[in-house]
Amino acid sequence: MRGYEHLNIQAFPHVKRWLAAIEARPAVQKGLQLLAEVRRSPEQGLSDQERQIPFADRQYQKH
Repeated sequence: MRGYEHLNIQAFPHVKRWLAAIEARPAVQKGLQLLAEVRRSPEQGLSDQERQIPFADRQYQKH
């Protein structure tokens, strides 16, 4: 399953089978495709507005 390539699960065949079964599910495939469409590359970086969000500069402003 994507995201677990760094783990060596060869010694755990049941875990390997379970991860493959989860990844084969249609809803998981749909979610992974959607994520791939909206995920941006690291080279794009954040906009100034997105950069302010984690620091709560605008979090408590009235809208």
